Amino acid sequence: MEHATRRPVAAALLLALLATGCGAPELVADVDAPPDADGLVPLRGAGLGEAWIRPGTNLSRYRALRLEPAEFQFRPVPEVAPAARSTATEFPVSDAERERFIADMNEALREELAASRKLPLTDQRGPDVLVVQVAFLDIVSRMPPDIPAFNELYLDSVGEATLQLQLKDDETGELLARTSDRRKAEPPDGFGIPGSAGS
Repeated sequence: MEHATRRPVAAALLLALLATGCGAPELVADVDAPPDADGLVPLRGAGLGEAWIRPGTNLSRYRALRLEPAEFQFRPVPEVAPAARSTATEFPVSDAERERFIADMNEALREELAASRKLPLTDQRGPDVLVVQVAFLDIVSRMPPDIPAFNELYLDSVGEATLQLQLKDDETGELLARTSDRRKAEPPDGFGIPGSAGS
């Protein structure tokens, strides 16, 4: 994942994070649905792929967010021979690119949450603090490591990851809500056209 692609990845996933509506009491819990193993029921109106919440939870009572270090898991992908890159849909991510991606995402997460008008970000603990745990799972790159100046490889995605978000009460550690969504990052201008490989 080249430098130009990391910010689109961050933007796409962070929009999903902010769309979960931390502190939004208008979200509706499906209390008639059977709870999962953690006692959570489906949450309607979250604007994310899948969402669950503990019945009776009132997120509006929290006054601050505390962000824990994010978790990152990359899909293991073998090296792709240059001759096979025009047909390949997955590419390995180097250790250096992984480190840069993780650093960029952690920085972007903190910046986005710090800029949120919903709840301020804090490093302090307390009964009115909501803990945010974010995980980026099964991260895969759709971008060849070296794109030649002229080729027939058209991309409609430079990468994908599953975003998982958990909200916990800081005082009790109780899990209050969870979301999960598979997100695709768009390529930088000039690299992609609709209906291309990697769809």
